[in-house]
Amino acid sequence: MTLAEGLPVDLSSPNTTNCCSSRPDRIRDGNLPSSQRTIQHWFDTAAFREPGLLLFGNAGRNLISGPGTKQLDFSLFKEFPFGEARRVEFRSEFFNLFNTPQFNNPNGSLGTAAFGTITSAGSPISFQRTSRQIQFGLKIYF
Repeated sequence: MTLAEGLPVDLSSPNTTNCCSSRPDRIRDGNLPSSQRTIQHWFDTAAFREPGLLLFGNAGRNLISGPGTKQLDFSLFKEFPFGEARRVEFRSEFFNLFNTPQFNNPNGSLGTAAFGTITSAGSPISFQRTSRQIQFGLKIYF
């Protein structure tokens, strides 16, 4: 069983007058109660605004947390002996047994249409936070 809190969301404000990205201004707490969070609206986007001309925003780091991980992995093994020192082992392994969605962090770029929304899930390349995976194996010991 894996239960983990979400990773911090990196908030940024593209401010071309400062030559580079900066942080947005925070005007109130941007966290929403868990009952109000949705994929389309993970945090209060109205709590942040673009800083003034030639200013860096006042929003600190790690203000908003992304969705956590809830995953149950399960495996079954059964051995079948044959002969004196030989046996066959059947294995079945289930990763994310209940197929719980594992969403990635929401977009933290102020000024984009996707600000505050979650647009992806899982990481198939590293097999982390993926949908249900099932594998079977047969091992022969001799």
